[in-house]
Amino acid sequence: MITLTIVESGITHNDGEFDWFAPVPTGETEVLSYINPVTGTDETEEFIKANGGLGKLEIEKTSDGEYRCTRDTLNRLKAVLGAVQ
Repeated sequence: MITLTIVESGITHNDGEFDWFAPVPTGETEVLSYINPVTGTDETEEFIKANGGLGKLEIEKTSDGEYRCTRDTLNRLKAVLGAVQ
């Protein structure tokens, strides 16, 4: 099980020529988990690894250990997990 901070793209500043975008936390958090239906154990990390890792699943892990993703990514992952379980 991992806790995800939901982010959205936001303009961080404008240098006079370009708008600069970065992930901005929304203040929302959600839990993502995969519980093996046979054993009843939490296999979220194994699920992430089996599906290409954090980068492939569009989950960012910050230097302080926080996991982040967009609402769209979270909804897609929950739909996949729902189909698996």
